[in-house]
Amino acid sequence: MSLRSDEEVSPEYQDEDSALTLDALAFFGRITANVSHEFKNRLATIKEKAGLLADLTAMAEKGIRPLDLARVNTIAKDIARQVETADGACLRLNRFAHSVDVPERREDLVELVSLITRLIERQAVVAGVEITLGSCPKVEVETNPFLFQQVVYYCLLWALDHAQTRALSLDVGRSEEQAFVSIKGAAFDELVQRPSNRLVRALRKLGGRLEANTGEKEVTIRL
Repeated sequence: MSLRSDEEVSPEYQDEDSALTLDALAFFGRITANVSHEFKNRLATIKEKAGLLADLTAMAEKGIRPLDLARVNTIAKDIARQVETADGACLRLNRFAHSVDVPERREDLVELVSLITRLIERQAVVAGVEITLGSCPKVEVETNPFLFQQVVYYCLLWALDHAQTRALSLDVGRSEEQAFVSIKGAAFDELVQRPSNRLVRALRKLGGRLEANTGEKEVTIRL
Protein backbone atom coordinates (compact mmCIF):
# COMPACT_ATOMS: atom_id res chain seq x y z
CA MET A 1 0.00 0.00 0.00
CA SER A 2 1.23 3.52 -0.70
CA LEU A 3 0.46 7.19 -0.25
CA ARG A 4 1.27 9.42 -3.21
CA SER A 5 2.05 13.11 -2.84
CA ASP A 6 -0.51 13.97 -5.54
CA GLU A 7 -3.48 12.31 -3.79
CA GLU A 8 -6.41 14.38 -2.55
CA VAL A 9 -6.08 15.60 1.04
CA SER A 10 -8.90 16.00 3.54
CA PRO A 11 -9.43 18.55 4.85
CA GLU A 12 -8.30 20.80 2.00
CA TYR A 13 -6.23 23.86 2.85
CA GLN A 14 -6.98 27.03 0.86
CA ASP A 15 -3.55 28.40 1.70
CA GLU A 16 -1.23 25.41 1.79
CA ASP A 17 1.91 27.55 1.63
CA SER A 18 0.97 29.16 4.96
CA ALA A 19 0.35 25.73 6.48
CA LEU A 20 3.73 24.52 5.17
CA THR A 21 5.43 27.55 6.72
CA LEU A 22 3.84 26.85 10.11
CA ASP A 23 4.82 23.17 9.81
CA ALA A 24 8.41 24.16 9.03
CA LEU A 25 8.59 26.53 12.01
CA ALA A 26 7.25 23.84 14.34
CA PHE A 27 9.75 21.31 12.97
CA PHE A 28 12.65 23.74 13.31
CA GLY A 29 11.55 24.54 16.86
CA ARG A 30 11.39 20.87 17.89
CA ILE A 31 14.88 20.20 16.55
CA THR A 32 16.28 23.32 18.21
CA ALA A 33 14.67 22.34 21.51
CA ASN A 34 16.24 18.87 21.29
CA VAL A 35 19.70 20.31 20.79
CA SER A 36 19.24 22.96 23.48
CA HIS A 37 18.46 20.16 25.96
CA GLU A 38 21.75 18.55 24.94
CA PHE A 39 23.61 21.80 25.56
CA LYS A 40 21.91 22.24 28.93
CA ASN A 41 22.88 18.74 30.02
CA ARG A 42 26.50 19.24 29.03
CA LEU A 43 26.69 22.65 30.70
CA ALA A 44 25.21 21.21 33.90
CA THR A 45 27.90 18.52 33.96
CA ILE A 46 30.65 21.06 33.30
CA LYS A 47 29.30 23.26 36.11
CA GLU A 48 29.34 20.29 38.47
CA LYS A 49 32.92 19.40 37.54
CA ALA A 50 34.04 23.02 37.85
CA GLY A 51 32.49 23.16 41.33
CA LEU A 52 34.37 20.02 42.33
CA LEU A 53 37.66 21.55 41.11
CA ALA A 54 36.92 24.67 43.15
CA ASP A 55 36.29 22.55 46.27
CA LEU A 56 39.52 20.58 45.79
CA THR A 57 41.64 23.70 45.32
CA ALA A 58 39.96 25.45 48.27
CA MET A 59 40.75 22.51 50.58
CA ALA A 60 44.34 22.49 49.33
CA GLU A 61 44.73 26.24 49.94
CA LYS A 62 43.43 25.83 53.50
CA GLY A 63 45.75 22.92 54.15
CA ILE A 64 42.85 20.51 54.74
CA ARG A 65 43.86 18.09 52.01
CA PRO A 66 46.71 18.15 49.48
CA LEU A 67 45.67 18.64 45.86
CA ASP A 68 45.25 15.29 44.13
CA LEU A 69 46.70 16.00 40.70
CA ALA A 70 45.54 12.68 39.27
CA ARG A 71 41.97 13.49 40.27
CA VAL A 72 42.27 17.00 38.84
CA ASN A 73 43.51 15.52 35.58
CA THR A 74 40.55 13.11 35.45
CA ILE A 75 38.09 15.96 36.03
CA ALA A 76 39.77 18.07 33.33
CA LYS A 77 39.43 15.20 30.86
CA ASP A 78 35.76 14.80 31.78
CA ILE A 79 35.18 18.49 31.07
CA ALA A 80 36.99 18.22 27.74
CA ARG A 81 34.73 15.30 26.74
CA GLN A 82 31.63 17.30 27.61
CA VAL A 83 32.89 20.24 25.54
CA GLU A 84 33.62 17.92 22.61
CA THR A 85 30.10 16.44 22.78
CA ALA A 86 28.50 19.90 22.95
CA ASP A 87 30.65 21.08 20.04
CA GLY A 88 29.46 18.13 17.94
CA ALA A 89 25.84 19.00 18.72
CA CYS A 90 26.51 22.61 17.77
CA LEU A 91 28.04 21.58 14.44
CA ARG A 92 25.02 19.37 13.66
CA LEU A 93 22.61 22.17 14.52
CA ASN A 94 24.58 24.54 12.29
CA ARG A 95 24.46 22.05 9.41
CA PHE A 96 20.72 21.62 9.93
CA ALA A 97 20.11 25.39 10.06
CA HIS A 98 21.88 25.85 6.72
CA SER A 99 19.57 23.32 5.06
CA VAL A 100 17.09 26.18 4.61
CA ASP A 101 19.58 28.35 2.69
CA VAL A 102 18.26 27.35 -0.75
CA PRO A 103 14.96 25.64 -1.67
CA GLU A 104 16.63 22.95 -3.77
CA ARG A 105 20.16 21.69 -4.33
CA ARG A 106 22.10 18.49 -4.92
CA GLU A 107 22.42 16.61 -1.66
CA ASP A 108 23.58 13.25 -0.38
CA LEU A 109 20.51 11.65 1.20
CA VAL A 110 22.69 9.41 3.37
CA GLU A 111 24.25 12.48 4.98
CA LEU A 112 20.87 14.12 5.52
CA VAL A 113 19.36 10.98 7.09
CA SER A 114 22.41 10.60 9.32
CA LEU A 115 22.07 14.22 10.42
CA ILE A 116 18.38 14.06 11.32
CA THR A 117 18.80 10.78 13.22
CA ARG A 118 21.61 12.33 15.28
CA LEU A 119 19.49 15.41 15.95
CA ILE A 120 16.67 13.34 17.48
CA GLU A 121 18.88 11.02 19.53
CA ARG A 122 17.47 12.45 22.75
CA GLN A 123 13.90 11.54 21.72
CA ALA A 124 15.05 8.05 20.81
CA VAL A 125 16.73 7.63 24.20
CA VAL A 126 13.56 8.76 25.98
CA ALA A 127 11.56 6.24 23.92
CA GLY A 128 14.08 3.51 24.74
CA VAL A 129 14.75 2.85 21.05
CA GLU A 130 18.07 2.71 19.23
CA ILE A 131 18.18 4.12 15.69
CA THR A 132 20.83 2.72 13.35
CA LEU A 133 21.69 3.69 9.79
CA GLY A 134 23.25 0.96 7.68
CA SER A 135 26.46 1.42 5.71
CA CYS A 136 25.17 3.08 2.53
CA PRO A 137 26.98 4.51 -0.51
CA LYS A 138 26.23 8.10 -1.46
CA VAL A 139 22.79 8.73 -2.94
CA GLU A 140 22.87 12.20 -4.47
CA VAL A 141 19.68 13.85 -5.75
CA GLU A 142 18.28 17.31 -6.43
CA THR A 143 15.93 17.95 -3.53
CA ASN A 144 14.84 20.35 -0.84
CA PRO A 145 17.10 19.26 2.05
CA PHE A 146 15.02 20.88 4.78
CA LEU A 147 11.73 19.43 3.53
CA PHE A 148 13.31 16.00 3.02
CA GLN A 149 14.53 15.94 6.62
CA GLN A 150 11.08 17.06 7.74
CA VAL A 151 9.46 14.04 6.05
CA VAL A 152 12.02 11.65 7.53
CA TYR A 153 11.50 13.25 10.95
CA TYR A 154 7.73 12.73 10.84
CA CYS A 155 8.19 9.08 9.89
CA LEU A 156 10.78 8.56 12.62
CA LEU A 157 8.49 10.12 15.23
CA TRP A 158 5.76 7.68 14.24
CA ALA A 159 8.26 4.82 14.38
CA LEU A 160 9.39 5.79 17.89
CA ASP A 161 5.79 5.87 19.08
CA HIS A 162 4.88 2.55 17.39
CA ALA A 163 8.17 0.65 17.57
CA GLN A 164 7.68 -3.10 17.96
CA THR A 165 11.30 -3.69 18.92
CA ARG A 166 13.94 -1.70 20.78
CA ALA A 167 15.69 -0.91 17.50
CA LEU A 168 14.85 0.92 14.29
CA SER A 169 17.02 0.37 11.24
CA LEU A 170 17.32 2.77 8.30
CA ASP A 171 18.59 2.23 4.79
CA VAL A 172 19.17 4.67 1.92
CA GLY A 173 19.58 3.68 -1.72
CA ARG A 174 18.23 3.65 -5.25
CA SER A 175 15.69 1.33 -6.87
CA GLU A 176 14.54 1.65 -10.47
CA GLU A 177 16.18 5.08 -10.73
CA GLN A 178 14.30 6.30 -7.66
CA ALA A 179 16.01 7.30 -4.44
CA PHE A 180 14.51 5.86 -1.28
CA VAL A 181 14.79 5.81 2.49
CA SER A 182 13.42 2.80 4.38
CA ILE A 183 12.69 2.53 8.10
CA LYS A 184 12.16 -0.87 9.69
CA GLY A 185 10.93 -1.87 13.12
CA ALA A 186 7.39 -0.50 13.53
CA ALA A 187 3.83 -0.96 12.25
CA PHE A 188 3.44 1.68 9.54
CA ASP A 189 0.10 0.76 7.94
CA GLU A 190 -1.84 3.47 9.75
CA LEU A 191 0.83 6.06 8.96
CA VAL A 192 0.28 5.44 5.24
CA GLN A 193 -3.50 4.96 5.43
CA ARG A 194 -4.20 7.96 7.67
CA PRO A 195 -1.16 10.23 7.58
CA SER A 196 -1.14 13.55 9.38
CA ASN A 197 -1.94 16.63 7.33
CA ARG A 198 1.56 17.98 7.91
CA LEU A 199 3.12 14.80 6.49
CA VAL A 200 0.85 14.90 3.44
CA ARG A 201 1.68 18.57 2.82
CA ALA A 202 5.41 17.92 3.11
CA LEU A 203 5.25 14.90 0.79
CA ARG A 204 3.20 16.83 -1.76
CA LYS A 205 5.71 19.70 -1.79
CA LEU A 206 8.66 17.33 -1.91
CA GLY A 207 7.13 15.26 -4.72
CA GLY A 208 7.54 11.99 -2.84
CA ARG A 209 5.40 9.08 -1.70
CA LEU A 210 5.19 6.57 1.13
CA GLU A 211 4.90 2.80 0.83
CA ALA A 212 4.26 0.43 3.73
CA ASN A 213 5.42 -3.18 3.76
CA THR A 214 3.28 -4.85 6.41
CA GLY A 215 5.17 -8.13 6.55
CA GLU A 216 8.53 -6.43 7.00
CA LYS A 217 7.24 -3.76 9.42
CA GLU A 218 8.76 -1.20 7.08
CA VAL A 219 7.93 2.12 5.48
CA THR A 220 9.73 3.48 2.42
CA ILE A 221 9.99 7.12 1.39
CA ARG A 222 10.46 7.34 -2.38
CA LEU A 223 11.57 10.46 -4.24
